[in-house]
Amino acid sequence: MKLFRAIPANPGQTNASLVVEGQLTRRIPRNVPYVVDNVWEYLRPTAAPSRRHAAYASPTPELALKNASSRFGAAYEVWEVDLGMEDTVVVCSVSDAREHKDIERVPAALLQSIGRFLGTEGFDVNKKFAPLYLPGLNEEDLRRFFAGYPDLLAQALAASTFWQDARILTFTELARAPEIAESAEIFFNARNGYRMRRTLS
Repeated sequence: MKLFRAIPANPGQTNASLVVEGQLTRRIPRNVPYVVDNVWEYLRPTAAPSRRHAAYASPTPELALKNASSRFGAAYEVWEVDLGMEDTVVVCSVSDAREHKDIERVPAALLQSIGRFLGTEGFDVNKKFAPLYLPGLNEEDLRRFFAGYPDLLAQALAASTFWQDARILTFTELARAPEIAESAEIFFNARNGYRMRRTLS
């Protein structure tokens, strides 16, 4: 089972391989609404790596290039990823997270629930629920927020299926059943970093 990443091309990079350290700081999502990212982080199973600290990969070079987040017309090149056999990976049910049905369902469900407060609290309600729409809320802030609004949490639980749809497994398990990741977005947080090797593409 091979995994590939597309990274911005660097003409000065002549090495055939790279050692990549883990992502220590939180990554703010570019292709997923902040409110959806916050809900996914709150609902994340204990065994699953956080998307905010993960690296993303694809089962084919073509899909890796397609999913690359291009900015300012940047050119990308594909590298093959070497993971430890016991590293945990998440196989999404879609080829890119922005295609998951949660992207539309979660915000719609939350807005419907928040709308019930408008009749009694007017536009002051915006201040109460604004934190949920901020980028990268940490686990403690999310837990505190949802503790104050159990009905809103129930709406999020009912609307979101991202983690139910995903597969959480080791790279060994994925290598034994590569067909489950045939056209999927894959993400991981290698405990000891990982190596990438330049492909011929």
